[in-house]
Amino acid sequence: MGGVQLGHRRFGFVSGSIGGVNGSERYRGLLRSLESAELPPEAVIVCSGASTDNVDDLDAAEPGRAAARELPEGPEPPTATMAINDGCALGVCAGVRDAGQEVGWDVSVVVRGSTGPAPARREVRRVK
Repeated sequence: MGGVQLGHRRFGFVSGSIGGVNGSERYRGLLRSLESAELPPEAVIVCSGASTDNVDDLDAAEPGRAAARELPEGPEPPTATMAINDGCALGVCAGVRDAGQEVGWDVSVVVRGSTGPAPARREVRRVK
């Protein structure tokens, strides 16, 4: 995950369907990235908005938004959040703003997967 190279040590993982193949594969990939960086699996917060119900990728914005609103509430909130696809990332960005934070400044959003003809991995961040 690009966030590890940027120095992030706490991560959120948001997927409209973590029980599905895409969600579970991407989550395992994130854990492998953390292991390579010698970070514990506990560095990832799987958001409560990351439903185990089957949610179509195009409808993932609302679970993403709900999850991102909850992320800053913990004692050690993540500074980077991985979204499973574009729709989920849009929701995460909205939820970050709902929580009074700024995407790219307070929280980096990393997107894995795409619902359209776009690169498979993108990051929204601001260089400080």
